[in-house]
Amino acid sequence: MQEALQKLKEKIDSILEYNRVLIINDYDIDSCASASILWRILRMNNIEVEHLTLSKGIENKIIEKLKEKNPEKIVVVDYVPTKELTEELKNFSTTILDHHTHEEHLNVLDYYTTSDFDVKYAALSYWLYLISKEYEIKNVEWLAELGCFWDKCMENTEFYEENVYSKKMDKMLPFNIFASYTQTIGAERLVQLFNNSSDIEEALDNIKNTKGYEKSFETFKHELGFIEASKKEYPEIKLNIFDVNTKFKHMRVFVDYITYQNEGTHIFVLNEIIRYKFSFRTSLEINLVKIIRNLSEKIPEFGGGGHPKACGAMLKSNKIENFLEEFLKEYKKAISN
Repeated sequence: MQEALQKLKEKIDSILEYNRVLIINDYDIDSCASASILWRILRMNNIEVEHLTLSKGIENKIIEKLKEKNPEKIVVVDYVPTKELTEELKNFSTTILDHHTHEEHLNVLDYYTTSDFDVKYAALSYWLYLISKEYEIKNVEWLAELGCFWDKCMENTEFYEENVYSKKMDKMLPFNIFASYTQTIGAERLVQLFNNSSDIEEALDNIKNTKGYEKSFETFKHELGFIEASKKEYPEIKLNIFDVNTKFKHMRVFVDYITYQNEGTHIFVLNEIIRYKFSFRTSLEINLVKIIRNLSEKIPEFGGGGHPKACGAMLKSNKIENFLEEFLKEYKKAISN
């Protein structure tokens, strides 16, 4: 762990050599929290900082914005760029700070991921919180706790307590609703809200007082029932498949809410007509990344990645039944092992 923290400090020290930095973050809570902790470190050192939020499927829009902004330095936090976006990022001085499984195509950039070190899995915001002490940054523990909660890795940190996910679900839920309802727009606002909040209570008040939050909360409650009712169960292999039909810009809030309260493996399928998006979650001792990579080799239209226990993916065809058949084959191999 000390080696991982030392390497992370070296990366941040190298970023502090620039005057203008653009932080690119994903739409989820850990990424937003990570961006806010890094923002505090950079601002403490009088560096001009901008934020940009992206997500899979809209990288082409990000590329145009990068050309417009032409930053001195780009820092990507808690996000694995596609090969296409990686090629564009090579045109800038780019550093990636991540905690996902190591991806070979990112080696062409200045690339750091905690998964390269023999340490327990934890959210990136947790690592940045630990290293922030080296820069005399205070009052960011709540950001790390938020990131660890929604990345479900609190058991590997000092924030863990028995039944923590069920105990704190209602308190933490507004953050995930806020980020997921409008995806990149909500995430951009969430980073700004984090930057302007000194603790979790102030951040919660700011979210609940934001225009549109009540509507998004009611939408969540209404749609949750339909998604739970769509469940197809395979009890003999501890697998559930859910169809997600939502007004939210991303299904992450439903994925987290359901899987945090149920054991086993869960697949969430979002039909976007021209493609299918997936979220995979498991509490079993299997490696979802390995399954996803095996399927990517078999199915050219399919690709994804993430963590051994949580992955996202996309199928750029309408052959959903064929895909699920292939997934079941790989999954049964994994659990039999």
